[in-house]
Amino acid sequence: MKYTTSPLIYFINNKENRGNLYLVLRFILLLLGMITAFSLIFHAIMVSEGQDHSWITGFYWTLTVMTTLGLGDITFQSDLGKIFSIVVMLSGVIFLLIMLPFTFVEFFYAPWLHAMSRYKTPREVPDEFKNHVILISITPITENLAKKIKRHGQDYVFLCSDEEIAKTYHEKDYPVVYGDIGIAETYEKVKIHDAAMVIAAEDDILNTKITFTIREISEIPIVCKVMKDHSMDVVKLAGCTHAFPMVKNFGQSLARKTLGVSLGTNIICQLDELQIAEVNVMHTALEGKTLGEVKLRASIGVIVVGIWEEGEFKSPHRDYRIKSNSILMIAGNKISLRRYESLYSIKEDKKITEAEVLILGGGKVGRATARELKANNIPYKIIESRADRIRDPDSYILGDASDRDVLAKAGIVHARSVIITSHEDSLNLYLTLYCRKLVPSLQIICRSTHNRNVKKLHKAGADIVMSFASMGANKVLSLLYPKEQAMDVEGLSAFKIKTPKPLINKSLSESRIREETQCSVVSIEKRGEQILNPDPFRPLEETDHIILIGTVEAEQLFQDQYFKES
Repeated sequence: MKYTTSPLIYFINNKENRGNLYLVLRFILLLLGMITAFSLIFHAIMVSEGQDHSWITGFYWTLTVMTTLGLGDITFQSDLGKIFSIVVMLSGVIFLLIMLPFTFVEFFYAPWLHAMSRYKTPREVPDEFKNHVILISITPITENLAKKIKRHGQDYVFLCSDEEIAKTYHEKDYPVVYGDIGIAETYEKVKIHDAAMVIAAEDDILNTKITFTIREISEIPIVCKVMKDHSMDVVKLAGCTHAFPMVKNFGQSLARKTLGVSLGTNIICQLDELQIAEVNVMHTALEGKTLGEVKLRASIGVIVVGIWEEGEFKSPHRDYRIKSNSILMIAGNKISLRRYESLYSIKEDKKITEAEVLILGGGKVGRATARELKANNIPYKIIESRADRIRDPDSYILGDASDRDVLAKAGIVHARSVIITSHEDSLNLYLTLYCRKLVPSLQIICRSTHNRNVKKLHKAGADIVMSFASMGANKVLSLLYPKEQAMDVEGLSAFKIKTPKPLINKSLSESRIREETQCSVVSIEKRGEQILNPDPFRPLEETDHIILIGTVEAEQLFQDQYFKES
């Protein structure tokens, strides 16, 4: 990042630093005055004793005595002179050896280090920044979004109002600018007129202030994360272009992964008429069978394009045996997905469909999850440790979710599913391990605040883990890159590309895309017509578009493999 002043000028420009500097200078002047006075007294006493010394000698003697060196080459003979020597030595101990170092460190050296630390944190973006994304606040959502933006080769910058946080991330080589997010000047410094979009990820009140401030100087698109439903209208009145009710959306996503036909397949991506969905197989007729045995493609027209198993995304093959905790990724049109729902559901299992869902945590996400379950006529109970959060005594159980008696009272043994909604990943890990040990066959759906903990939660026993950061980032990503489809599943990507030059006139079997990149071909679009389950021996044409699915690493591998030259 760019600096416009020298470190010294930056240090002096701060009023507090100037005050400290003046204090240090006054102390030094006081010390010099004291040394001069001692030198004069030294000269007077020496004259009274009949000794004659120059002014230079007086300064020399005073400094050696004050610094406790006391070389002994010049001494007093009278008691008065010796008493004076003691006074000078004690003054030196107090002022030179104690007060001077303290004053220097406390009022100059420490402020200088602090000022240099602040100076090193950029206050503006480089001149070459164009079409960049401004991320206001450093949160799990914006951090996750930054990684995705970086993969697209677009510039971005974090705008942080907390100096210490900005300094920490700057030292980690993040593109970060420190500034007051409540004044227009700050946005001028991050070149808002040349930016592509602003993402405001603070709380609802601050997001409103940020939006209102930006609208005074720019009409740039502004995306706001909204935590409370009633804040949607307020941020839009302030000038927000797109507002996402994060809590509501996240609660809906958690609820829709619960066992139950009323919630149907969970659509995570749509590309024209093609829909990609994830489906639970627990307690369905698919458990224990191989993909070759169920013949989903031949019987109902859907294809399995991937499998989630304990947090790992696997490519499908005929001999794969479906496990109870497997999550199938299927692709098809609306009609074929409805066929799947009608054939593979648990509505005939009265024990499951009448069982309650346990929600561990009655916070915002827990309540949003409960509202979605209620809308789909699925019974639930919320376990909450704080009495002030209890809304309906019939639906809540007051107590600690880590207490076995509380879980037993809530009916965990007969529960349909457990949804863990705490924002603390460490607590979610603990509750996942505990619930899995109590009821090994239970479906456990878990929230993850940080992406780094997704795999840990899967290993702890969670069947499904939803990343709050990933879902929020994907919502914004769909606005930044509308031609691409971001998926509501952490680490997974579906994308449509024109046939790369190396694949033109090659068939899918010849290209070995899955073997070389771990991406699965979902369909091929030929002259506007989408072909699900394309002929593997038909050559790809230059005008064809291929729709693929895979992990973000697999997508990058595909890009490197076929688009590296271009």
